[in-house]
Amino acid sequence: MIASALKQDAYQSVRSARDVEGSIVLETTRRLKNASCRRKEDFPGFVAALHDNSRLWNILASDVASQGNVLPPDLKSKIFYLSEFVRHYTKIVQSGSESCQPLIDINLAIYRGLTASEAVS
Repeated sequence: MIASALKQDAYQSVRSARDVEGSIVLETTRRLKNASCRRKEDFPGFVAALHDNSRLWNILASDVASQGNVLPPDLKSKIFYLSEFVRHYTKIVQSGSESCQPLIDINLAIYRGLTASEAVS
């Protein structure tokens, strides 16, 4: 167990920030997608997955709004806009009137952007 943890720590230290961000976005998206399939059977689990997705987007919005963020202003504003959309649309999804597929699609687009940028740099 300890050897496994050490290997994980060593691996984490060589991973780029984008790789870590991409992993978090992808894992959050997987949980949301899986929970959406069990929405009726496990509504609390579905709401928890929506909450985790909202937390992710709150963090992203906070990050792009911070003074130290080096992303281009146009990209920062787009990410911030997406976070506002996610916040609003999550409420609609929780009310039961819409699918969470648009949230999943947005996350996957962000993931693709992170991994495409990683491949280029």
